[in-house]
Amino acid sequence: MAVKNTIDLKSDWMRFKKFITNELVALAEALTGKLIEYAPPVQLKTSFGYSEPIVTEDSISLSVGTPLMYGEFVEFGTQPHFAPIAPLIRWAEQNAQAHLVAVGVEYKEGRALPSRKGTIRLRGDARTKAINNLAYAVRAKIAKEGTKAQRFMQRALNELGLTYKEQFSSQGAVYQVDILSWLEKRIETIAKKSGFAK
Repeated sequence: MAVKNTIDLKSDWMRFKKFITNELVALAEALTGKLIEYAPPVQLKTSFGYSEPIVTEDSISLSVGTPLMYGEFVEFGTQPHFAPIAPLIRWAEQNAQAHLVAVGVEYKEGRALPSRKGTIRLRGDARTKAINNLAYAVRAKIAKEGTKAQRFMQRALNELGLTYKEQFSSQGAVYQVDILSWLEKRIETIAKKSGFAK
């Protein structure tokens, strides 16, 4: 009497590829959620997503990221440089309430806010001027000091327990994740939960 187990490489491999693909999609969803949680606010925070899995005869690939070109500069920081003003003005407009109040300027659309000592109420041209001043001040700071690395993507990868290498090329920066190690841990976890492993 014996128990025999044979793997049919053609049919079983297709099932296993589907299992791996589903696990990768679940990982991509978890990583996207962490990136949305940790990324700086506004445009970058809401831009993360993952690609549809590309399954070929001998590989499965999937990527998680942002289409915004400046995401890399936020992640890794920059040396001092002369930043273009238009994106900084857009950023200042999107963040006007929080940042203008932080520098002693008060603005809220709709109803007027009560005056507080040291604050200024801005309307129309005054608000535009304050936003432009904020954008130019940020540009001057970037020209002098560069930008600090935020490392939100690295934090998300570490929190999910992923092993990775940073790769830099003319096409941009990439975190190359060791998926095989992650899958081995994942399969081991599944086996332990089902009682097949110690």
